[in-house]
Amino acid sequence: MSSSSAPSRKKALSKVASNRLQRELAEWQVNPPAGFKLKAIDNLQRWVIEINASHGRPYVKKIYQLQVDFPEHYPMEAPQVNFVPPAPRHPNIYSNGHICLDILYDSWSPAMTVSFICSSILSMLTEPNCGGFNIPLIMIAMLRTAGMEGLLRGPDGCSMKTV
Repeated sequence: MSSSSAPSRKKALSKVASNRLQRELAEWQVNPPAGFKLKAIDNLQRWVIEINASHGRPYVKKIYQLQVDFPEHYPMEAPQVNFVPPAPRHPNIYSNGHICLDILYDSWSPAMTVSFICSSILSMLTEPNCGGFNIPLIMIAMLRTAGMEGLLRGPDGCSMKTV
């Protein structure tokens, strides 16, 4: 599969990254994570993945796309993962598709795989981690307007902090 996007100007993948991604791709083709479909691959460095988030409110019957860009030294460095706009409305996702998920940054481990990342994103969509986030009142109003009041509770069932 090939993406129709413009060629990437990133450095080529290291041999370790290329071998690892080939293994992950082979595993994905045999055992893809539930709710995900690989749509396109650009030279192993960019994967476009379709996510069917229908397992969790308020995303029933919604299909989104993730773009996963792998750095030269993957898996020692985390991939960059974003929703292709339009991104789902969610307290951990910016409107430009940027995902606030600790495993994509400070908690990254080379033992993590694309399948693990996808499962974590699906889990985040169904059970948002709002603890510690200061949600502006405008975001709360937006969630209420969109009928997503259920997202106004943290994982412990407590109300989120507002600013």
